[in-house]
Amino acid sequence: MDDNKNEILLSWVTPEHVHHNRTIDFYWALGLITLACAVLAFILRDGLFGALILICGGMYGYISWHKPKNINVSITNKEIIVEDEIYPISKINAYRIMDIKGDKELILQIIRPYQPMVSVCIPSEIAYQVKNVLSTMLTEDEKLIPHIGRRFMIRYKI
Repeated sequence: MDDNKNEILLSWVTPEHVHHNRTIDFYWALGLITLACAVLAFILRDGLFGALILICGGMYGYISWHKPKNINVSITNKEIIVEDEIYPISKINAYRIMDIKGDKELILQIIRPYQPMVSVCIPSEIAYQVKNVLSTMLTEDEKLIPHIGRRFMIRYKI
């Protein structure tokens, strides 16, 4: 077997993140609270903060409404491919498979200054296979936690 050949060991399709369906009442409440806080900020002569509240409320509503797209994930003998991003095994420091509120998630610690943590959803039925494949190439670190943006999304069910 040629060592330079990239051999796919495992592949799956997963959503970008776990989507939580919202009722129309949620969007009405979000809109009214956002509008009330923004009006209060404008009354108190803090227009910049009022504009920031409107932008944040709108973004939160859009992200909650927007359904995630499906992405392809592949693990080869030399790299992990997440949609268009390629993470060479030599640039991955450690990994961890976490159970977050019933959903499995693969966390990769990348050796680079920007975006050092990558989180990928894993179907529960192949989580054991992913762990077996990655344990032959990488070390598992039980202390790894998702980056702060991912923790925010989990806590507030975005």
